[in-house]
Amino acid sequence: MLDFLDDEDMMIAFITKKILPTWDGTESAEEIARRFREMKEDNSGSEGDLRLDEFRMLLTDTSASDENAMILLNRQQPVPATFSGMISWVSSVERLREVRALTGFTRLKAQVGGKPDAVPLSRSGLSWLPAVAMHGEGVFLSLNLEAVSEWENRPDVIEHLARLTQTHMDTARAEGKQADGAPSQLNARYMLIHTFAHALIARLSVDSGYSSSALRERLYVGPEMAGLLIYTSTPDADGTMGGLSRQARPARMEQLVLQALADHELCSADPLCSEGMARSGSNGNHAACHNCVFLPETSCEAWNGFLDRSLLSAGPLSFFKDLVE
Repeated sequence: MLDFLDDEDMMIAFITKKILPTWDGTESAEEIARRFREMKEDNSGSEGDLRLDEFRMLLTDTSASDENAMILLNRQQPVPATFSGMISWVSSVERLREVRALTGFTRLKAQVGGKPDAVPLSRSGLSWLPAVAMHGEGVFLSLNLEAVSEWENRPDVIEHLARLTQTHMDTARAEGKQADGAPSQLNARYMLIHTFAHALIARLSVDSGYSSSALRERLYVGPEMAGLLIYTSTPDADGTMGGLSRQARPARMEQLVLQALADHELCSADPLCSEGMARSGSNGNHAACHNCVFLPETSCEAWNGFLDRSLLSAGPLSFFKDLVE
């Protein structure tokens, strides 16, 4: 945290010296300082809260406003009638800004049951972090919350997740690891959204011209969220060329989703994959392997964990079962 910015005079001096020379807006140092204080007061420091704020922003069409257009240009698209009652929002994110900051280092393989322990960048506390601003584009979808809630509370879905949770815990104990509880990602909603994101990335790598390693996922999962953002970004200030965001247009989106679901209904490793015999119990997967939904790990938030085709389109438990029958 930049503690010296708590001092009003020092904050304005910092903005005048470091920010205004490269600032392309019309705001004064005092106005920027005021906006910074407002954002600081609103920010609780929780990544969950940040995701909820991002989710709400992505549910807003910003194409008619010039404000913040250089940061986010989000254009709502009609939801194809085929997905009525399943998908509630589609938008082409024609411009976005992503800031990546390095906060520490972890081992490649995380421990079971939670986030890995991070080693700080310095033995002494730092008042800054190395970061880079990226510019790009993407496609955003949100599922119908009522439909998802009804689906995840079905007895057969609950029973399936209970078995996955037990397998996860048993595997952790067999490996001599502490497993006090299941990871938060080991739930039907997260695994559905996550597997859907992987299916879309695999299909977009064919249709958009970007390789799967150039695409990334951002998942929005919670009591009020059931959405995903597939995006690409580059350090170039001009961003990317629009080949990804155009895939959100109705005619393309309908074929994209239907083909993505069809592509993952079967796997070349079935029946081993579909029955969960090709997975490691410690990563929370069920019907998932390198032959179907796995992606380059740089594209995935969970290192190819917590994936299950049977919740997406491969079988009677699937959320999109009616679209693939």
